[in-house]
Amino acid sequence: MRGQWLQAGWSCAKRSFASTPHQQRVDIPQIANSARSYTTATASTSQPNREVSPPTTHPQVAGTQTPKQSLELSYAGDLIKRLTTALQHDKNPTRIWRLYRVLAINHNDKLPPAIHHHALRKVTPTLQQLRRASVRRPAKSGPRTPHAHEDRFRFVIRQLQILDKVSLSDFNFILAQFAAVGNHLGCVTILREMSVHNVRPNAPSLGYALQAIAHRLTLPCRVGLKQQRLAASKNTLETVLGYFKEQPHLITSLTWDLVLRIAKDTHDLETFEWLVKWGYGIDLATPDRAINPWDTPSEGILPVPDSPFPFSVSALNAILDAYGRAGNISRLVQTFEVLTTPVPHIQEYFAVDSWDQDEDDDFGVVPTSTYVFPHTVPNTTSYAIIIRHVARAGKRVLARHYLYAAYRDYRRRAHDLFLQHRDTRIIHPPSPNLSLTREHLLSVVSLAKRTRDMGLYKWLHNRGFPAVLNQLTRDLEHALKARELKGNPKPVPPVRAVYGRATFTGNRSDTPLVNTPQVKYLNMNVHIFHLEKQIKEVQVLWDHLKIMRERSYQRKTEYLGRRVWRSQKVFIPEEGRMTLVSKTWWKAYVRFRELSEDAEWYRPGRKMMQRYIHKRWNRHTKRKMSIWRTKHGFWRPRSRQIWWDHERVRLAERIRRIFVARGKEEGKTEEEIEKEVADAVEQIPETPGGQKKIRTYSQMQYHRRQALKDAMTMGVLPGGSTEEAATEKADSTP
Repeated sequence: MRGQWLQAGWSCAKRSFASTPHQQRVDIPQIANSARSYTTATASTSQPNREVSPPTTHPQVAGTQTPKQSLELSYAGDLIKRLTTALQHDKNPTRIWRLYRVLAINHNDKLPPAIHHHALRKVTPTLQQLRRASVRRPAKSGPRTPHAHEDRFRFVIRQLQILDKVSLSDFNFILAQFAAVGNHLGCVTILREMSVHNVRPNAPSLGYALQAIAHRLTLPCRVGLKQQRLAASKNTLETVLGYFKEQPHLITSLTWDLVLRIAKDTHDLETFEWLVKWGYGIDLATPDRAINPWDTPSEGILPVPDSPFPFSVSALNAILDAYGRAGNISRLVQTFEVLTTPVPHIQEYFAVDSWDQDEDDDFGVVPTSTYVFPHTVPNTTSYAIIIRHVARAGKRVLARHYLYAAYRDYRRRAHDLFLQHRDTRIIHPPSPNLSLTREHLLSVVSLAKRTRDMGLYKWLHNRGFPAVLNQLTRDLEHALKARELKGNPKPVPPVRAVYGRATFTGNRSDTPLVNTPQVKYLNMNVHIFHLEKQIKEVQVLWDHLKIMRERSYQRKTEYLGRRVWRSQKVFIPEEGRMTLVSKTWWKAYVRFRELSEDAEWYRPGRKMMQRYIHKRWNRHTKRKMSIWRTKHGFWRPRSRQIWWDHERVRLAERIRRIFVARGKEEGKTEEEIEKEVADAVEQIPETPGGQKKIRTYSQMQYHRRQALKDAMTMGVLPGGSTEEAATEKADSTP
């Protein structure tokens, strides 16, 4: 009997699969497992005092139906129950998609619309996971489709269209998914499909489309496809602006910030300035003057707004980046200085207008200016942008000035944060939006290296880096003490949602894309983590700066020394003019040392870098790296005994040259010289002492100097001062 029921279930399932219009692969074994569980449950009903109730999810099984129809409904009820459980507890989108696809293909009429709405949000990863995946994706090996689950969205929307239950929240969810991966062309397609279904987009819908364009411009791209990407982004932006023209009330401050971020890459500078003037009421030609841009015609692109949008730091960064890319440094500095400092009211300087003194005397009331000039507080990115662009333009004074300005501003805000921590009435102080990072210093270091400015090198080495490191270290100490005193209480876990029928209603309102700015409170653990990271990065950059400074100083000194040796003039700062100097005077001026033939040369440019000092070598990697460095003329790490064998040969050759030169001066024969050389070479030890391995260039230099020092001490080389050397010298004299 059980076999007949199972065989009937298989045949019914096969007929239902064959009758479906969608030619897709269906998971038949899952249906079979459901059939087996159902037959087991029906067999257990023969026991006394036990009844099996029908599934509560879809109670449509009637006693008057045929066995085949009852089995089909039982399969559907079982699968719906499994899908409901998976939607509640399972976090794997693939498993949920398999269950949903089987039900949607075979039993779409038995699925309520709420399950379709919920399945649309569960068959794809979260937005955070998609953003991380899109950033890590290389430009040359990306997927063919911008979104991996675009086919799933299309399938679910088709099922909702059959039921005529497509809502605005469903389209907004797909737009948010496309915005996370930068699929702006897909966003335009969704907007057009919304117009086909008479669904009017709201502010989040157009905001997601703008986010997709802005995110796509930041993703890696091939060099040959950049112009094509810019053209596509420009067309998409014009499409979104067309929706704004039809519905002007959808334009908000956040959406206009995104428009500026896109326009600085896709449009020319004149159009960008017009967009700033239209949205924020700022004429960038004269940013310190109060204007009324709404009296000017909008040229048919957008309607005239009722009032300007509040000026944000995101808009400031977009303006600074646009002028920096255009190379207009004067306009860049002017914009930063005016828009980051609130312009004072005019009555503070001019109490009464000279032309209206009579009228003011009559009424006795001086009119006051109520217009507030748009301004904002710069953040870390603002200072990084302006320092980077002025450094690229070669403006040494401006680069130093804004680096110091960032340091002063950060110091002031750090002090305010310290006072807020001391105040016991403030439980959660706000999070700071300014920090001193490696990016601020790197632009100035690059300028000093590119121009070989020794003065800027000296300022960075003696004042810039020490001040930044000291301030970051003090802030880290204060943060550690504050965490110990106040503690960092664990956040209260959110209340677990109760899943039920209300979960699948699909009437949940969308979170508005544009909202009042919420205050970000300080997380002490994150703050300490960032401080430790910044200290480490700045310290590593300072170590590299020392090497670059020594190398630049050595090269410039050698260049000027060659001019002196060729009897050419050099510039002397004390005299303020080009002067012809002697070799002796130049040696004393630059503090050259008289080096003998056996002296050790100090080469700061040949130092091993940080990545080689702490490198851990295994046998295979060490062999490959050693072969590569030997082929290109670099020193490679090797065992100390092998190094000492090579060093003994070099030391013997040096001893031979010294003894030959001294013997010729004293008039000795070649046999006597060879005998002295052989005696001296025999005194060199066969094996070195100390460490077993020599891994870095500095260790090799140390052991070489130590070997020369020991040779001089034993009298092997001239310059020894021991009794043995004095005795040998006395015995050798006639």
